[in-house]
Amino acid sequence: MQGKVVAERPNHEARKVVRVPEALKSVADFFLANTLLSERLGDVQVPLAMSDARCQAMPVGEQSACSSSGPFDPETENDLLGVMVAQLEQVLRVIKKHRGRVKAVFKEPKPREIRKPKASIYQRQKHNRDPLESSTEGRQLPQNDRPEELETAEYVDEFQLKHPAVDLSLIKDFSDERLIEYATIGDPILKDKGVFIVESQNILKRLIRVSTLETKSILMDPRALDSMSDLLQELPEHTPVYVSQQEVLAKVMGYTVHRGCVGLAKRPPLLPVADFLAGISGLPGVELSSRKRLGGVDTLEAHSGRQLLVVMENLGNPDNVGGIFRSALAFGARGVILSPGCTDPFYRKSVRAAMGSSLVLPFTRAQEWPRDLLLLKRNGYTLVALAITPTAIDMSELAFAASAKVALVLGAEGPGLSEEALEHIDVHVEIPMAKGVDSLNVAVAAAISLHAVATAPCSSE
Repeated sequence: MQGKVVAERPNHEARKVVRVPEALKSVADFFLANTLLSERLGDVQVPLAMSDARCQAMPVGEQSACSSSGPFDPETENDLLGVMVAQLEQVLRVIKKHRGRVKAVFKEPKPREIRKPKASIYQRQKHNRDPLESSTEGRQLPQNDRPEELETAEYVDEFQLKHPAVDLSLIKDFSDERLIEYATIGDPILKDKGVFIVESQNILKRLIRVSTLETKSILMDPRALDSMSDLLQELPEHTPVYVSQQEVLAKVMGYTVHRGCVGLAKRPPLLPVADFLAGISGLPGVELSSRKRLGGVDTLEAHSGRQLLVVMENLGNPDNVGGIFRSALAFGARGVILSPGCTDPFYRKSVRAAMGSSLVLPFTRAQEWPRDLLLLKRNGYTLVALAITPTAIDMSELAFAASAKVALVLGAEGPGLSEEALEHIDVHVEIPMAKGVDSLNVAVAAAISLHAVATAPCSSE
């Protein structure tokens, strides 16, 4: 409980409010009972109007200052009272500073307004029911209409009984050692451990249903169990699924997990460029079957014989890298080659921007750059790059054989491709744009270029 001391000037215009503990009221009353008040106030005029209640806030077991019959002597009083007197002296100094009529008022502060939490799904549905059907007796509650008192542990046990194939575990403590890789949130550290984080249900669907990558574990909010029940049953046997409350998830991850689930996937080994090219060349149509499994409509079937690659040099923005992966998968690319200076496609931000395309589209990292571009040319690839040069052609003029091998080479925004990389380019193209505009975001330019290459008319062999 606190009070406030209000110092008023004679014209009642300005006020100085000093909040002090309510316990000081007894000390203030003590000063009123002694002649020391006028000495301490100096030239501050009296009267000093105090509360009528006296000594109400004196600590239990302590002697009231008001019971003293003689002058105040701090050495003979309790230490606690001495501290209270020192605090009151600070208040008196403020009162003295504001000369004029002084008024001291002790009031109990107004309690803070407590905001009423939003109603849960169960509460909203409960209030919207027909009153004649409000009783739950004799009927089974829907899965999303569960009583609030049902504990998470009971819900997890119930889910486990319905889906015994799912390896479900309830985590109650954020320091549980099974979550240590989730708590190691730094992408570079996870990379050294050979794993990476996947967020949201949509990307987890690609990881489990489409990608060939291994799902190491899943961490999720119990509220997402019902919506993900079918997906969880598709997990390989003995893949752990950890369930924990939102508060624990936030402490582990370092941020609020709004999508309700995260997953941990194992990184595949990166092949040398020569082995990578041999692998994707021996798997014609892999990207088409993947796109069909994703539920997409294959509109590039007439040109599916073309082997399209994307090559990136020194792209450091994870949003751009992820966006290019997404476009590459959409337009039928069979793989991606990264220079040593490119950001990791498995960083969380890249995976989000790619909407999981980097989990499906194979990629590798060139170890000898830009010499590895020569390997592409030796394997029959035509290197195409966006560049404003005297020899650049309009993108609409592109034409390739139906079975052509094409590699679209992309440089970072600003500097573009290095001079060393440009020496290996076969075809320079440019995107026609309005007057006064000479560039696009690299992810946007990549999408336009990939569509142009994938749908370019067939030339004679």
